[in-house]
Amino acid sequence: MRILPPLDVGVPLGYQRHRIGDQFGARLSSLGGFDPLDSAVAAHKHTRTVPIVIANGSGPLQAGIAKSYARPGGNVTGVVNQDEELTSKQLQLLKTISPGTTNVGVLASGSAIIHEETWREATRAASDLHLKLLDVRIGSLTEFPRLEKVCGQSACNGLFVASDPLLQNWRTQIVGTAARQKLPTVYSQPEYVRDGGMISYAANIEERFHRAASYVDKILKGANSGEIPIEQPTKFQLVVNAKQQKRWALKFQA
Repeated sequence: MRILPPLDVGVPLGYQRHRIGDQFGARLSSLGGFDPLDSAVAAHKHTRTVPIVIANGSGPLQAGIAKSYARPGGNVTGVVNQDEELTSKQLQLLKTISPGTTNVGVLASGSAIIHEETWREATRAASDLHLKLLDVRIGSLTEFPRLEKVCGQSACNGLFVASDPLLQNWRTQIVGTAARQKLPTVYSQPEYVRDGGMISYAANIEERFHRAASYVDKILKGANSGEIPIEQPTKFQLVVNAKQQKRWALKFQA
């Protein structure tokens, strides 16, 4: 089995994930574990026989590396996030912490595997919550001023940061912009909150990696990866920045 090496500081995260997937996919001989799904997709290009276990990420069906969750049918299995299906709950959370929110900027790069599904789910949820969505696309660091341009001058009074591997490169900038614009913001990953963001709602990452380890154990004992169902999360985490909670006087039901 091969384990991913540590990431290089200063090198774009999205690039590293594909590079690592390509490097390890070409060298896999027995079993590979990948975080996130992007790396598994890159490795899958190099092998259709060596078992690949996903430990994080969304969209294995959209990416074409599995036929179904119940029976993947190929060499890829593991644990996914269900991020696109959480979008409605995340927007509900934004409305709960900021009832006056009407115009929500949806920040994404547009390159995530589940981008289209996330946008469709956001659109459905926005209709129910009486929200207007503003599509804010950032595909590179040079495009980052677009966030302040679109959400400046009170065009947005709320921000939703979608699950998007590329955006993870700019967590500090995103959190900083949301703070400067005084935007109540809900994030799709807890890492943003650890970097100073307001609040996130996502699948429990510790549970995902624990479950992924059990997949590795099954395969090493002879199980066929194509016959092991891809598991979706059952535990979710609401992560709140204590300083932001005090600043915004956020209150939550027990």
